[in-house]
Amino acid sequence: MSAATSTTFFTLPAVYAPASQQQIPAGATGGVTAGHAPFVQCDTSGNLALTQAATGAADSYVFHGFISLDA
Repeated sequence: MSAATSTTFFTLPAVYAPASQQQIPAGATGGVTAGHAPFVQCDTSGNLALTQAATGAADSYVFHGFISLDA
């Protein structure tokens, strides 16, 4: 997987899917291409995906944020 791809890791129940796509900054212990910052993206279907990172078995990712349902 390249750094420009995304990996869906969870899907919210339909009633919690936001009205618009949103992004939350993330931290990483590795797997990030120079010049890119990882983030978690939530699309209007409720899919949460890690983007701008190449996930690996030894990498850890953290994020903390809010997803507005009506934004």
